[in-house]
Amino acid sequence: MKKNRNKLQALLAYERGQPLFYKYLRNNGFTSQLLQKYRKSNWLERVAPEVYKHTDKPLSPLLSIKAMQEQEFKHKLDFVLGGQSALYLQGVRHFLKKAQTYYVFRTDQSRTPHLKWLKSQKIYNVVAMPLFKTRRPLVDSVVNIEGLIVSSPERALLEMAYLVPTKADYDEFVKLMELCPSLRSNLLQTLLEKCVSIKAKRLFLYVASTVNHPWYKKLNETKIDLGTGARQLVVGGKYIGRYAICVPEGSNFG
Repeated sequence: MKKNRNKLQALLAYERGQPLFYKYLRNNGFTSQLLQKYRKSNWLERVAPEVYKHTDKPLSPLLSIKAMQEQEFKHKLDFVLGGQSALYLQGVRHFLKKAQTYYVFRTDQSRTPHLKWLKSQKIYNVVAMPLFKTRRPLVDSVVNIEGLIVSSPERALLEMAYLVPTKADYDEFVKLMELCPSLRSNLLQTLLEKCVSIKAKRLFLYVASTVNHPWYKKLNETKIDLGTGARQLVVGGKYIGRYAICVPEGSNFG
């Protein structure tokens, strides 16, 4: 009886709004019988096959990502909130969006049973393409916000450049970069050298050269592989010869 009481206390100690996955609970000593008992007693609610939550609070989008980092992946850095989502969370935004999509960058392609459940909620967009040569992000390129692993502004802007134009807006990308005058040039240099997306690097550098923050002047572009051939964000846009990239014509910037 005391053991079961301790397990209930352990269950109630988990953060409200965070999903709890069956395998994770089993690995932490919660038997199927106990979970069934907690459901009957209205402590737990099943929201999907093998996905539970506390009954007294709805699931939080950010805590759902945190749960994936902690319960599904062997390493938190394999599943990082990034792009514009990371910038918004760190206060880099020029307007408040009524609805938000959460962009998550996944580097570990091994089977994760609950990823399908997460993606089914439509507010998450999981980017599976590894954007950098290193499998896991550099430690300095992520930040820990109350246990949630998030891309640093430097990394997030480069990720957002990769998402333009299909999953990120060009004008918003420019505005967000304008709001980042104090980026770390040494970290940016490393990220740009390790980034595998030619389009993302060219777009980032073009916008950076025009915004012209102090950190841009410290970058060494000769060490960055910018590939060959032209890239275009839109058909019939404005061609930028220096970076061989076509950007939207008539935008607020370009």
